[in-house]
Parts: sequence; C-alpha cells; structure tokens
Amino acid sequence: MVKEPFPEKTPEERRIQTEKHKVETERSLAVANTKMAHSLIETIEKQRSRGKVISLQMRIADHSSTIRILVDRLSPILENNAFSGYEENEMLNKTMQIYKSIRKDFQESLELKDEKMEELFPEINTYYETPRQAAAKLVNIQAEENQMMAYSNRILL
Repeated sequence: MVKEPFPEKTPEERRIQTEKHKVETERSLAVANTKMAHSLIETIEKQRSRGKVISLQMRIADHSSTIRILVDRLSPILENNAFSGYEENEMLNKTMQIYKSIRKDFQESLELKDEKMEELFPEINTYYETPRQAAAKLVNIQAEENQMMAYSNRILL
C-alpha cells in the first residue's frame, strides 16, 4: 500500500487556499505598482533638475575660464606683490562675488543642506590683500568649482 505524501484537500480547504493566494497576489501587484510609480516620479524629478544642473555647469565653466584669464593677468604683478591698478581689484571682487553666487545656486539646485554643502565644498574665504593671496584664492576656487562640476555630473547620469 502506497501512502500519499499529501492528503487530499476538501473543497472548502481549496477555496480558502485559493482566496489566500488571490489576496497575496493582489497585495504583491499593489506593491509592484507602487514601486513603479515611485520610480516614475524619481525619473521625472531628475529630468526637471537636469536643466538647472546643465545651466549651472555652464556658469561654472564660464567662471573657470574667467579665473584662468585673471590668474594670467595677475602673473606679471605677482613679482611686485602689489596691485597695479583699480581694474584688477575690481575684476577680482566681481569674480569672488560670482563664486559666492555659484555656491548658493549650486546648493539650491541640488537641494543640499548647509551642513552637507559645507562638508562637501567648504566655503573659501575670499578676503585677500596681495596679488599672491588673490591668485591662491582663485586657484582654490577653481579647484572647488571643478569638484562641483564632477559632483553635479552624477545628477546627469
């Protein structure tokens, strides 16, 4: 006599089991739909922020070019370590203001909290007295802006 491994179920037990499977399947489907909806929302949010990030990257690239030009312009007066005129000082002040503006826009565009922004990109003190100090600050600003570009590239991927 061969014994069956599983006893046969009554119609009532089958109905209950079918109901349980149906409820579990509906729940699994609801979870999958919710995950898909969240994924779609994230994709849409990335697309919206993409334009801001690209615009910001263009500003950073333009500012980086300005810094290179300004550093080249400061090179001849580094030997004297004194500013030769009002124009260099004015350009430096404007460059430092643009740096602060880029930092602020970067933080807002990427929705970084103050602590996170300061941790990732510590703000560079823009005060200077001599051309050497100014040139060093500009090089540091340019390096930080390059890091900002690299960080923002993650958003575009």
